[in-house]
Amino acid sequence: MKKIYITLAILIAFYSHSYAQNKNTAKADNLFYSYQYTEAIEAYKQLLSNKKATAYIYKQLADSYYLVADMKNAAVYYDKINEKDKDEQSYYRHAQALKTQGEY
Repeated sequence: MKKIYITLAILIAFYSHSYAQNKNTAKADNLFYSYQYTEAIEAYKQLLSNKKATAYIYKQLADSYYLVADMKNAAVYYDKINEKDKDEQSYYRHAQALKTQGEY
Protein backbone atom coordinates (compact mmCIF):
# COMPACT_ATOMS: atom_id res chain seq x y z
CA MET A 1 0.00 0.00 0.00
CA LYS A 2 2.86 2.34 0.85
CA LYS A 3 4.34 1.80 -2.63
CA ILE A 4 1.07 2.83 -4.24
CA TYR A 5 1.04 6.13 -2.34
CA ILE A 6 4.65 6.84 -3.25
CA THR A 7 4.00 6.05 -6.91
CA LEU A 8 0.90 8.23 -6.90
CA ALA A 9 2.80 11.11 -5.30
CA ILE A 10 5.53 10.87 -7.95
CA LEU A 11 2.98 10.85 -10.77
CA ILE A 12 1.23 13.91 -9.37
CA ALA A 13 4.54 15.72 -9.04
CA PHE A 14 5.46 14.99 -12.67
CA TYR A 15 2.01 15.99 -13.88
CA SER A 16 2.05 19.31 -12.05
CA HIS A 17 5.55 20.03 -13.40
CA SER A 18 4.49 19.33 -16.97
CA TYR A 19 1.40 21.51 -16.67
CA ALA A 20 3.25 24.57 -15.42
CA GLN A 21 6.95 24.93 -16.17
CA ASN A 22 7.52 26.45 -12.76
CA LYS A 23 5.92 28.84 -10.32
CA ASN A 24 6.99 31.81 -12.46
CA THR A 25 5.05 30.63 -15.49
CA ALA A 26 2.06 29.13 -13.68
CA LYS A 27 -0.25 32.12 -14.23
CA ALA A 28 0.65 32.45 -17.92
CA ASP A 29 0.41 28.69 -18.42
CA ASN A 30 -3.05 28.59 -16.86
CA LEU A 31 -4.17 31.32 -19.25
CA PHE A 32 -2.59 29.50 -22.20
CA TYR A 33 -4.15 26.13 -21.37
CA SER A 34 -7.56 27.73 -20.85
CA TYR A 35 -7.36 29.21 -24.39
CA GLN A 36 -6.95 32.81 -23.22
CA TYR A 37 -4.08 33.46 -25.61
CA THR A 38 -4.13 37.26 -25.65
CA GLU A 39 -3.93 37.39 -21.85
CA ALA A 40 -1.26 34.68 -21.91
CA ILE A 41 0.79 36.80 -24.33
CA GLU A 42 0.79 39.67 -21.86
CA ALA A 43 1.73 37.37 -18.98
CA TYR A 44 4.62 35.78 -20.91
CA LYS A 45 5.84 39.20 -22.04
CA GLN A 46 5.82 40.29 -18.41
CA LEU A 47 8.09 37.35 -17.61
CA LEU A 48 10.43 38.41 -20.41
CA SER A 49 10.57 41.95 -19.06
CA ASN A 50 11.51 40.50 -15.65
CA LYS A 51 14.57 38.88 -17.27
CA LYS A 52 13.17 35.36 -16.82
CA ALA A 53 13.45 34.37 -20.47
CA THR A 54 13.75 30.67 -21.24
CA ALA A 55 13.21 28.62 -24.37
CA TYR A 56 9.94 27.44 -22.82
CA ILE A 57 8.65 31.00 -22.48
CA TYR A 58 9.68 31.86 -26.05
CA LYS A 59 7.89 28.74 -27.33
CA GLN A 60 4.72 29.46 -25.37
CA LEU A 61 4.78 33.08 -26.51
CA ALA A 62 5.32 32.08 -30.15
CA ASP A 63 2.51 29.51 -29.93
CA SER A 64 0.19 32.08 -28.38
CA TYR A 65 0.84 34.54 -31.19
CA TYR A 66 0.38 31.74 -33.74
CA LEU A 67 -2.96 30.73 -32.23
CA VAL A 68 -4.30 34.30 -32.43
CA ALA A 69 -3.06 34.50 -36.05
CA ASP A 70 -0.41 37.14 -35.38
CA MET A 71 2.12 35.50 -37.66
CA LYS A 72 4.59 38.36 -37.68
CA ASN A 73 5.16 38.21 -33.93
CA ALA A 74 4.94 34.40 -33.93
CA ALA A 75 7.84 34.24 -36.41
CA VAL A 76 9.90 36.61 -34.25
CA TYR A 77 9.59 34.39 -31.18
CA TYR A 78 10.00 31.12 -33.08
CA ASP A 79 13.32 32.57 -34.30
CA LYS A 80 14.43 33.03 -30.69
CA ILE A 81 13.97 29.36 -29.78
CA ASN A 82 17.25 27.43 -29.93
CA GLU A 83 17.50 24.63 -32.46
CA LYS A 84 17.81 22.01 -29.71
CA ASP A 85 14.62 23.24 -28.02
CA LYS A 86 12.41 23.15 -31.12
CA ASP A 87 10.05 20.28 -31.67
CA GLU A 88 8.30 19.25 -34.88
CA GLN A 89 5.27 21.40 -34.18
CA SER A 90 7.45 24.48 -33.62
CA TYR A 91 9.26 23.93 -36.93
CA TYR A 92 5.94 23.54 -38.73
CA ARG A 93 4.36 26.60 -37.13
CA HIS A 94 7.48 28.67 -37.75
CA ALA A 95 7.38 27.70 -41.42
CA GLN A 96 3.67 28.56 -41.61
CA ALA A 97 4.27 31.93 -39.97
CA LEU A 98 7.04 32.74 -42.43
CA LYS A 99 4.96 31.51 -45.37
CA THR A 100 2.08 33.85 -44.53
CA GLN A 101 4.53 36.74 -44.69
CA GLY A 102 6.05 35.57 -47.97
CA GLU A 103 9.40 34.82 -46.30
CA TYR A 104 9.89 31.20 -47.28
